[in-house]
Amino acid sequence: VLLDIAKATQLNVPAARKLLNDPQTRGAIKAKVKATRGSISGVPHFVIDGQHRIQGAQPHERLREALQAAVKRRSVAAPSAG
Repeated sequence: VLLDIAKATQLNVPAARKLLNDPQTRGAIKAKVKATRGSISGVPHFVIDGQHRIQGAQPHERLREALQAAVKRRSVAAPSAG
């Protein structure tokens, strides 16, 4: 489902697949889910990178913008290879 969302919002699907298959990323996701369980009061509810909370029916553009902001934040924070 998440890869379908990545494709529908024109994100880099191979990069999203790699990220979702990374054991460290999976562990971080599980920890964040556990930490936010009590604060979710409606569905659908998305917490993206701990910064964006999207609750209820929202335009897909809002989800895309939040995902792109998270990717940009991570790209800036990642050390460059070389």
